[in-house]
Amino acid sequence: MTVTGQTVGENLDWWQASERRQKFRQCLLEQDGVDPDDVILPPERARAKGLTSTVAFPVGNIAPEGSVVKATAIDPSVVGDDGVYRHTGRARVFVSEARAIGAIKNGEIERGDIMVVIGGGPSGTGMEETYQLTSALKHVSWGKTVSLITDARFSRRLDRRLFWPRRARGAGGRAHRQAAR
Repeated sequence: MTVTGQTVGENLDWWQASERRQKFRQCLLEQDGVDPDDVILPPERARAKGLTSTVAFPVGNIAPEGSVVKATAIDPSVVGDDGVYRHTGRARVFVSEARAIGAIKNGEIERGDIMVVIGGGPSGTGMEETYQLTSALKHVSWGKTVSLITDARFSRRLDRRLFWPRRARGAGGRAHRQAAR
């Protein structure tokens, strides 16, 4: 149920046939020269145009309940011929972003490592931003070979693959569902 008193589906059905929607579509085409049907594409049309999903939800032994990864941040050169990204490497665990950045600067992180930064989520510092860490990886030639796993919040400007567990534990061990921005 939404604030309109209707379900999301009912609201979408109304919007689909609304006069307001038709006016917006017409303005987009006439004023900006953009075909409204090319703004948000169904998955089949997007794939046909060579577009891919911006996020993926991998599941594995580190995140059995799933995780979120910004798929477009994965450098195509590290994806297999089958279109699947696989990474096996030495895990390096840090309890702060500052310590992880220091490890990069001090040469403690090597090509192919997996950086795990814990304690930045709801049970730790409260969803701190991780952009400085992903930015530090961007500035080393081998940064694209390093994966980052964290329960902290990640930036919309993210340009590295970052796996984010779907369920993090908050105070008292309660599970909290998290949503990526």
